[in-house]
Amino acid sequence: MVSREKYNKSFDVNNTDTDVMQNQAAKNDNENPLDIGTRLTLWTDNTSKEAMDKQDVSDIAAKNISNTNTSTHSTNDDNGKSIAVTIEANNFPSHQQQQRHLLIENIDTISLLSAHEQAVLERYARKVDLRIITCCALGYTLCLIDRVNIGSAKISGLEKDLKLTDTTYSIALSVFYVGYLVMQVWSNMILKIIGPSIWLPSLGIAFGAVSMSIAATKNAAGLIAARTFLGVFEAGLYPGCIYLISFWYPRQLMGLRITYFLIIASFLAMFSGPLAAGLSSIPNKDKTTGLSGWQWIFIIEGLVTVIWGIGALFVIKDYPDKAKTFDHEERQVIGKIMKIERNLASETKLNRKGIAIGLKDWKTWVWGAMVFCMLCSLNTNGIFGPALINSMGHKAALAQVLTIIPSLCGVLTMVLAMYLPKLIK
Repeated sequence: MVSREKYNKSFDVNNTDTDVMQNQAAKNDNENPLDIGTRLTLWTDNTSKEAMDKQDVSDIAAKNISNTNTSTHSTNDDNGKSIAVTIEANNFPSHQQQQRHLLIENIDTISLLSAHEQAVLERYARKVDLRIITCCALGYTLCLIDRVNIGSAKISGLEKDLKLTDTTYSIALSVFYVGYLVMQVWSNMILKIIGPSIWLPSLGIAFGAVSMSIAATKNAAGLIAARTFLGVFEAGLYPGCIYLISFWYPRQLMGLRITYFLIIASFLAMFSGPLAAGLSSIPNKDKTTGLSGWQWIFIIEGLVTVIWGIGALFVIKDYPDKAKTFDHEERQVIGKIMKIERNLASETKLNRKGIAIGLKDWKTWVWGAMVFCMLCSLNTNGIFGPALINSMGHKAALAQVLTIIPSLCGVLTMVLAMYLPKLIK
């Protein structure tokens, strides 16, 4: 016989509060079942290796809940230990698909692992933090710097040498986002075809080279063209990094890792002002190279980005099983938990109805407005901050250094936001 340690959770999908995800005791069979709801039953089967060879439960096909009342997903390791996830839907109406998806997405897959396996997972996560998060954060830092360094270059001689007017300068700033918006979807499609390990470093090399090329521009037209291509190549880096992270971490660990990724990138990017101040202090029209200080800003910062891209080709791998830094036990544990999550993800495929529900939800628009305000303030500091401070009578170098203050406030706020939920609890 197969011994099972059943772990039952019942959720009332009518309750949209966070309490909906709390564990509830298994209900007695004599009690009335939920009129509208879902019961998620997760168990561990201790079966023999021979039994698993006869019927590999990892190959059980996912059933579509929208057409049937039950779907089962299972996986097993080399020791014959099987983890099964059974989802039973009771009279689940189609207009509540988003609640059903929420239930599935919030299954704590890590709790299905033994204490030893969870320790192995922590060891694995530390290695990935050092490899993937650090590499992606450095790349995104350089992406942010190359995007806004035009603000420091402006007060270092760019506007004068290229004879820019307020209109042409504004156009040069705006066209970046045209290329950025157009290429975001296409860049992600290419990433899925050739893989993050090739596409992300290639993007870094490309927009680093474009940033360097700005130093060679002679007029407004050249600057506008370069900024357009800069937006095209930078468009895919951030979503590509998030996509890559999703391959390396279970869902329960992803949120904190994305926070690490953003905090590290924001912290390092705030030093772009002092860096630009140092580069722009190179004597104007240096006797050796004939380059102005603003040209050195683009050359050095673009060159560092290209170097990162070349290095990332050797660091970034598409999947954990492609990396040689993990031992067999770590590969086994992460392979098990990621397989469970892939099976669960098959139950939450995106469709037109789901998109329509999301667009009708007022929280979507509030979130969009919040992101819009955040990006406006972020880009204002990087692009217009140096010029605004310079217009107050401060020297260009000091104006570039002072931009670190609002950036530091932003980083501290991010750290506070990361720990605030824990403090409230």
